[in-house]
Amino acid sequence: MWLMLIIASSFRRGNSSMAEILDALRKSREGDREPDEPVSHLLVLPAEDENAVASEGSRACQALFVLMSWILMLYTTAQHPPPGHLCLRLRDPNDEQKTLRSYCWSQLSCLVSRDLAGLRFEHLLSHFGQLKFQPLPSRLVTPDHTVVSASNVNFFILSKVARIRVVWVDALSLHLEFDRRTSTLKLFRFPSFCAMLSIPRASKTTIFNYLFQSAGGDFESVNTQAHTDLQQMGPYSQDFFVEVLCSLRLIFGQNARSRGLYNKSFLQTKRSEDPLLDQICGSPSHQCALFDQIDAFPEKSTYSPQYDFPYLAPRLLEIQDFVVAQNPGDLRTLWYDVRDLNRYWTFWAVFVFGVASIVLNIVQTTLTGLQLLCIG
Repeated sequence: MWLMLIIASSFRRGNSSMAEILDALRKSREGDREPDEPVSHLLVLPAEDENAVASEGSRACQALFVLMSWILMLYTTAQHPPPGHLCLRLRDPNDEQKTLRSYCWSQLSCLVSRDLAGLRFEHLLSHFGQLKFQPLPSRLVTPDHTVVSASNVNFFILSKVARIRVVWVDALSLHLEFDRRTSTLKLFRFPSFCAMLSIPRASKTTIFNYLFQSAGGDFESVNTQAHTDLQQMGPYSQDFFVEVLCSLRLIFGQNARSRGLYNKSFLQTKRSEDPLLDQICGSPSHQCALFDQIDAFPEKSTYSPQYDFPYLAPRLLEIQDFVVAQNPGDLRTLWYDVRDLNRYWTFWAVFVFGVASIVLNIVQTTLTGLQLLCIG
C-alpha cells in the first residue's frame, strides 16, 4: 500500500518520471531524509555507453513499469523481458503461447536509458504507441456517421452475421480495438476497475488525471472553446470509465439475444475473475444497480458519438462500418440478420408466403391430377 501512496503523491506533485518516482520510493525507505546520492546516481551509467542505464537501475525501472501496469491496467508487460528493456506483451487467452496483433501498440519493446527514465510517465508510454484515449471533438464526426446504432454493434450480430471473435484482454488501452484482418474484437474484462473510478465523488480527479494532465504537445493546437473544454476533460476523466461500462452494456446487456449468447459462450468457459462482468453482460441492465449509481445515460436504439461516447466513438464507428458492409451470403446468416427489422420481416414474409403459395399450387395440381384419373 505504501508503494501506491508514494507513487500517487509523486503524481500530485508533478514528479511522474520513473527516475523521480524511484527516488521518492528510496527516500521513503530512508525515513524521508535526503539520500546519500542524488537521483542521477540512481541510474549509474557504465563508462562504455553514455546512454545505457546500469543493471541495478534498469531492473528498478522494469519493476516500476510492471507495478504501474498493475495500478493503471493500461497495458500488460512481458513476464521475462530482456535485460535493460521495458516490454509489452499481448497474450491470446485461448493460447498463452500466441501473441495477438495490435495497431494501438506500435512498439512492444523499449531500451531503458537515462533519457527514457527522465520522461514523464505519459510520454514514456507514448513510445509504445497509442495507450490513451482522447475525447472526440464534434468537428471530427463525418455526416455519414452521426449515430451508433445498437442493432449494428450488439454481440449477437457481431458473432452471427459479421463472424467477429471476441477476445477478453487485461489492458484498458485495447478496449474495443478491432482487427479487420482477423475479425477480432478486444474487450476489457475487468469492469469493476472502471466502476471504482466512475462512482460520482466530490472530486473527479483520479490518478489518471494526475498522470495524464494536459501539457504542451498532448493536444493539437486548435483555438476553439470546444477544444479548450476537451483539454479540461483530460484523457481519463470519470466519464471515460462510465463509457467503458456502457459500451459493454451496449454490446451485450442491451439485447436479449446477445445476453443469451454471452451466457452460452463465456459464462461457463471463460476465466471469470470479475463477477461484475457477468452481471453487466449476462443480465438486463435494469437488474444492475451500478448504472444508476454512476449516473449512466439510459439505453437507446441509437447513440450520439459526440455526447454519449466521445472517447470510444471512433472505435465503435469502425466496428459499425465493418458490420454494415457485411452482406449475408447464406440462409443461416439471413436468419440471424436483424439489423434492419423492416428488411428482415419483409424478406421472411415474402419467403413464408412464397413457399406457402408454391406448396398450395403443388397440392392443387396433385388433386387436379387425381381427380382427372378418377374421372377417366
